[in-house]
Parts: sequence; structure tokens; C-alpha cells
Amino acid sequence: MRERGSGVRAVDPTAMRELNSSLTLRSLYLASAPLTMTELNRATGLSRRTIELILADLVAEGWVEPIEPGPATGAGRPPRLYEFRPERALVGAVQIDTHSTEAIVADLGGTVLGRSRRTLTNSTNPDLTLAEARAALLAAADESSTPVEAFRAVGVATGGAVDDDGTVVTLVHAPRWAGVRAGEGLGLPAGVHVIVDNDANLAALAERALGVANDYESFTWLFAGNRTGSGIIIDGRIHRGFRGAAGEIVEANLLGTQAMEQNRFGLLTSPDPVERAVGDAVAEGVRRGEPEAIAELDAFVAPFAQLLAVFAWTIAPPLIVVGGGLEAGADVLIPRLRTALEAAGAPAMELRASALGRGGMLQGALRVAIMSVERELFGSA
Repeated sequence: MRERGSGVRAVDPTAMRELNSSLTLRSLYLASAPLTMTELNRATGLSRRTIELILADLVAEGWVEPIEPGPATGAGRPPRLYEFRPERALVGAVQIDTHSTEAIVADLGGTVLGRSRRTLTNSTNPDLTLAEARAALLAAADESSTPVEAFRAVGVATGGAVDDDGTVVTLVHAPRWAGVRAGEGLGLPAGVHVIVDNDANLAALAERALGVANDYESFTWLFAGNRTGSGIIIDGRIHRGFRGAAGEIVEANLLGTQAMEQNRFGLLTSPDPVERAVGDAVAEGVRRGEPEAIAELDAFVAPFAQLLAVFAWTIAPPLIVVGGGLEAGADVLIPRLRTALEAAGAPAMELRASALGRGGMLQGALRVAIMSVERELFGSA
């Protein structure tokens, strides 16, 4: 006997239309070149008539640009093409360190339309720092001729352990940051989705998308010296740990982070360009064979190799990417690290220098903003 209410549930035509529209828009978004109606039919499995109706709406809404075919040839007139308009949705990204704050505005294709950098007055003061970060973002928005109200999302890279909701749990040498909700501190309009995360986490995310780790599902991004931290990617996702504490190795003084912080080679990771120049000089001295510079580097390598060995025996990543400024001295650093790890009997793992340099953290903030809009438009990143 058939129970009341059983049977096939009717399909909601509005929901189906939205699903088909999202599928069509996603196909255009992911395409490396404009698509024809036939190619969209192949990519989506939708009928030509359904695609025509969806494209009419998407063109009217500004998401899609039709490209008129060229003149007819002997084989007939070429078909009309359609392409996604990445400038239809703009996003922002902000990076905050101990020296300065930088902001960019970009479209969904990652094309930067505006950029601004400001030196911080006092990075340990969260209210003042966030006000200066907001000013940098507004200046970048002005350069791009885009009001912040038009942003779909903004990603923020900052130091310290950051909880899932964007709260800074702890920041070394800056106790006033504990408990600060950095996204709210930027004072952006309610419709702008703000994603805040640890800068090393975001650098790792960017390295996987755009840098030397794009062939690995799991790896660790690491920097040490004046600043120390790591971003851990496992199966393509950031491993955050309890309250975002995973990778905050600067808090573990027993791992030699203090010795690396005081080392002149370690100044390569300083946000201050004057201090970085000192680290560059040490690296150059090593290249020239200067004994003092070599001794300085060796004093840096010893605790750094111990730190890497801890990662090798605990997280056991197949790849460690060295970045955050250390890539500038990678040619003299990485061979010594490999030798030290082999001597210590650590499990074999590949070491690579970051391809994104110090810009990786800001690129990661941009990436999470874009991913947020992708989820909004397509239901997944």
C-alpha cells in the first residue's frame, strides 16, 4: 500500500534554473578562452535553448560578454563566442605585519586594479593598525575607481594564531591583539565578506595555487629568523589545529626560534627593508666565501635544521617550501639544510624556495577572497 505523500517530489523550476545558470557561469569562468554555444552545450549537458535563455540573463546582468563573430568565410560565418567578465565582481586583500600594511583590489581573474602600502605607526596597537590598514584598502579602492561597497569579499593576512571566526588568539610580542576581531576592525560595509587568517597559512595557500607547491596535495610552508611561522597544507586544505595554533612555532622557544631571530641572516624575513638589507649582505658574503658571513649562516642553519627535523618526524610533509624572505638566500641556505638533515637522519623530504617571495601572504589573502566569491556564485571553491 502506498503511503500518503510518497512518490517523486516535484522539481522546483526556480531552483533548477538557478542551478543551470550557475553551471553555465562556472563553465565560462573556468574556461581558458571564450566558448561557443556548442562548447557550452558540451560542457554543461544543457540544451541549446536552455543555454540561450541563461546567457541572455547573464549578459543582461553583466556577468557574461558576448563576442560577435568575425566576417563570413568560405566555411560560413564563425559562431558567436561568450566569455566571463572577471571585473563584474571585485575583491580586496590586506596584509598586516610589524612594519607596514599593504592592500590590493583585484577582479576574479586576479588582475590587480589598485594597490596601496602604508608604514605602520605602532603595530602592537590593534586599533591604530587596523585604522591604517583600512586607509590602505580605501586608497587601493580609490586607485581602482571602486567603492568598497562594491567589494564582494576581502581577505586579510595577519600574524599570530587566528581562530576560525577571524579572532586573533595570540600574537607574539603584542598581547593587545589577543581577542581582536580584525575583520570587524576594518569597518567595512555589512555586505562585504571578510576572511581573516594567519599570514603563513595564506602564503601556503598561495604557494599551492600559484607557486612551487602546485604539484603537491600536502606540504609545509615555512619561514624563520626575524619572523618565524609555518602554514601546513594537508590534502589540499589548511591545517589550522586548535584555535588556529598549528604552525605558530615562534611560541615554542625550545625550538631555537630565539637564536634564529637574533641572527643577521635571519633578517631576510624582517618586514623592515633596512633590516632585510643586512640579511641580503650576509647571503652575498657567503656567496663570496667570506668566513664571517659563512659562520653567521651556519649558526642560523643549526637550529633551523633542528626545526625542520621536528616537522619531518611529526607532520612528515613530503615537501617544505622556504619563503617569507628566505628565498632570497635559498641558494646558500637550502644546500646546507639538506646536508644537516641528512646528517641528523631525518626522513627524506624535498626542500624548495618559494616562487612568490614576500608577496605570497598578500596573494594568499587575495586567493581566499576569490574563493569566497566562487563559493557564493557556484556553491564550491
